[in-house]
This record gives sequence, C-alpha cells and structure tokens, in this order.
Amino acid sequence: MNDNNSSSVQSWRYDAGSGVAAVALSANGTRVLAGTLGKTAVYLHSSGALLWQTQVGNQAWRVSLSEDGQTAVIGSGSTRFWDLNGRGLYCFNVDGHLRWQQDLAASIWGLAVAADGNTIAAGTSAR
Repeated sequence: MNDNNSSSVQSWRYDAGSGVAAVALSANGTRVLAGTLGKTAVYLHSSGALLWQTQVGNQAWRVSLSEDGQTAVIGSGSTRFWDLNGRGLYCFNVDGHLRWQQDLAASIWGLAVAADGNTIAAGTSAR
C-alpha cells in the first residue's frame, strides 16, 4: 500500500542567479529564505513568488527565520583570501528592510534564530 499522496506535493523552481548555499522555512511553511554564493538573500512565498531579494556583504552561507517568518537573518562568509570583507550577520524584517547588520570579520558557520526572532546564535570561524 502506498500512503504517499502526490496531489498534496507542491514544487516550483526559482532561479536565484547563483548557487544556493542555504535555505530556511517559516514554521507554517509559507515563507522560504535562501542564501546564495552570489552574495544575495532571497525571500519567497511558498508559491514560488519573489517577496524580496537583496545583496549582503559576502556569500550568504547560512540563513535562519523566526517561527513566524517576520525576522530573517543571513550569515555571510568566504574562504577566498582576496574577498574577506562583509563577513557577518544581516537581519531583515518581513518586508526586506535591513534592521541591523554586524560585521564580525569572521565567516558564519552556524546560525539559529529563536522562535520569537529576538535571540540569535551564530558560530564563526574566529578563534
């Protein structure tokens, strides 16, 4: 017996312009945040519609969303010794407006946002 119901599966494609390094979903699955190697954060509706897209300081290696999708955090990084600027954290609201950014002079290797969007944890390449 096959319990899979393929009629409930939704798929779509979005051309982010470069390789996607990270993705995150809101808790209810209606928002998708992607980070690209092209130094871009892309925020999409689950239908595939682009809600906003913006540049960040370096490759968007890690992304995380608050439970309600109202807070989007991008962690950037690079292993290219000639391109080490702009490594750190970028926080956006649901409309894509930059709330704050923090240059850490270190690549972000791990990232998490609390359900309410008020607490962020990041692991970096700093010693």
